[in-house]
Amino acid sequence: MCFKASEQGKTRIREALQERGLGIQEKQTFDALEQAGYPVAEATWKRFVYGTRPIRGATFKGYCQFLQLDWSEIIDCPMPGFPSPQDWDSAPIESHFYGRDREFVELKQWFSPTSRCQLGILYGMGGIGKTALAAKLANQLKQQFTAFVWQSYAWADPVERTLIELLDRLSPSAISRTERQSGLSLRSLETKLLEELRRRRILIVLDEQNLEETECVEYRATYQRYRSLLQKISLQKHQSHLLVTIREKPSDITVIANGVVQAYCLTQLDENACFNILRTKELIFDEQSGRELVQRYGGNPLALKLVASVIQSDLFQCRVEEFLVHTLVVPEPIEMILEQHWKCLNPLERAILCCLATVEPLHRDELRQQPLLQNAGSSDFIKAMSALERRSLLAKVSEGHQVFYTLQPMTRQFFRRYLL
Repeated sequence: MCFKASEQGKTRIREALQERGLGIQEKQTFDALEQAGYPVAEATWKRFVYGTRPIRGATFKGYCQFLQLDWSEIIDCPMPGFPSPQDWDSAPIESHFYGRDREFVELKQWFSPTSRCQLGILYGMGGIGKTALAAKLANQLKQQFTAFVWQSYAWADPVERTLIELLDRLSPSAISRTERQSGLSLRSLETKLLEELRRRRILIVLDEQNLEETECVEYRATYQRYRSLLQKISLQKHQSHLLVTIREKPSDITVIANGVVQAYCLTQLDENACFNILRTKELIFDEQSGRELVQRYGGNPLALKLVASVIQSDLFQCRVEEFLVHTLVVPEPIEMILEQHWKCLNPLERAILCCLATVEPLHRDELRQQPLLQNAGSSDFIKAMSALERRSLLAKVSEGHQVFYTLQPMTRQFFRRYLL
């Protein structure tokens, strides 16, 4: 049996939280629930508070008991069965979608009934459009699966919390009350998830959210645990598919043969699609100024939308050409993404970026000869370059059979601030 709160019940839930000095989504609230023996998944808790969807009856009653409420006075009506087979609660709100026709066709093939792919990895720079493309893809594919869940995650989140939330959304009965109170190991949670993936044909989208302010050592440790989870899922036989959006390509996962794992690097949006973004923002530009603006921001949809808001101001009155006269502006959300990357780079990786921030495109051998890099060992240099490529921080220029490395203008502008 599943329950959800009535309109009056939702009001009483909020009043009970206020009386206890607790916010709806504050860490203090989740800590209090866990201490009281009610481990909570964020998505399930939101359904309880906002009454958007039914949740498992035992969980509903437990939350009411925690708030000292009579559950029978809170419910709207009992609803049998399980949550909807399609769970979009964490998915982004639909908006205009631009371009990506070629990418969409290629990724869609990963999830056909005849495909061997179990894990699809869509990676690229923050703001490049991974979430939007994943949402369009999932919306097209969802009817081919018996169940669908969109699950947001961040590397700073404990893997156990993400798995509990995911399991609650797939099958509320997967974790018993006793197990919640005693606690489950990561291995047990992984086993339960694999059981669900084998039992039904499920499509799961794991969508990476903005990185929180966290220590790099802590971030790297959690990152390794998520990466280990994905590797285990990809190595086990099941009938489900996972699509993961991520900024940094996990190198040790994507080498699995026979097409079980597929990875795609999402790069800049094509010029015409970028122009459509600018037109939607009612900016005034000709082909030359539009092209220069797109090149400045590396065809990054988020950056273009943010910069468009600046150009719309009274200072520039929607005129792109007047904006281009000034120094390149790096939007704050993009700065935060690049800043998080910088914090987690080792000294050699930082030195490479600083070199490329001040020179024209360089061949790998020319880059090795730069003063800051002359003392770097060959193996360390190759590892550093590979790591920067996985994070989509390097840009390439091909001339004949040779490849030259550089930075996109927006990235170069940001990393120049670290030059001494």
